[in-house]
Amino acid sequence: MRVVVSVFLGLALSFPTAAAPQDSIRAASRVIDRTDSSNGGMPWRFRQTTSQSGDRETTTETEEARNTDGRMVPVRETVVEVIKAGTLLRTTAETFGLGVSGQRLPLETRESIEDKTTGDRIRTTSTTRTLDVNGRFAIGEHVTEEMLVTPGGRRMERTIHRPDQNGQLRPMERTERVESVAPQDVRSTTTESQVDVNNRWQVTEVRTRNARTIGATENVDETIGRRDLNGALWERQRTVGRVTRQDGRENLVVEMFDRERYAFGSTVPPGMTGRIRRTITPRVDGGRQIVEEVEERSVVAPDDPLRIVRRVVETTWRTGSGGWETERQVFERDPNNQLVLMASETEATTDR
Repeated sequence: MRVVVSVFLGLALSFPTAAAPQDSIRAASRVIDRTDSSNGGMPWRFRQTTSQSGDRETTTETEEARNTDGRMVPVRETVVEVIKAGTLLRTTAETFGLGVSGQRLPLETRESIEDKTTGDRIRTTSTTRTLDVNGRFAIGEHVTEEMLVTPGGRRMERTIHRPDQNGQLRPMERTERVESVAPQDVRSTTTESQVDVNNRWQVTEVRTRNARTIGATENVDETIGRRDLNGALWERQRTVGRVTRQDGRENLVVEMFDRERYAFGSTVPPGMTGRIRRTITPRVDGGRQIVEEVEERSVVAPDDPLRIVRRVVETTWRTGSGGWETERQVFERDPNNQLVLMASETEATTDR
């Protein structure tokens, strides 16, 4: 399993944002140290090193945690190898647990092949194997994906296969996405389906997203419809956002209207149920600062105004050694209704 490190709240609405300074060049190494300030959480460290030889790239990711002696020791390791051969891109990943004496214990393997042989089509297959009850590797998931790229947009279909009760691989989930692209507009519809007990495909969610760019401003409107108990599809969530960019500064405001969050209440609030504000400010050294605030309406008191429930502050700056350092702090409300530091993280990246 690949390790994904992020302290930002996942947004239902995704905006393209300026890449982090350290992302402009593929990092040769990265070290992330995280401290959880809530409930005496244990510190955690993530190390990543990447090397390249010809068309072969190898990345080693290691997670470390504190042992009973108080020392940081490796507990999990993932080795990812990417090989490019013409129009084929082959990726293999092996994940190991690390025992007390450092022995490697296999946990998971993943193999994927991306095929761009046909100019307008991209085909990808991915197989994940995990240990079964007998300690042997067995297929846990097989994913097939095909994307068709045209001048006016893209069409993607992804199917997830999993073993049934008899151990046979069966299609279980399907995602279909149709996207049309115009000079100032991008419109897409994503349909999620699952196989029911009668082995028939049933639509479970439909997501529509419209993005329009006017000058330095981008507006995005996204709605999510899900099936209710009677099988009817109705709008559960809507997200409206705007991002503006000027002089290197970026401001994002996302407003969320979540009917599902209050489905069991006596009334549905007529206004917003949440809001996210994010500001990205460049630094003179090429770095940047991000301040993100998440506001929510109380579930038990939906008529109360929105209040800030989380604030994330991230600052990135260039180091003297030519790399980058990032500091992240996450503040959340405590039982006394005060915003307090809940987690902090430092990241050091060395450019390749």
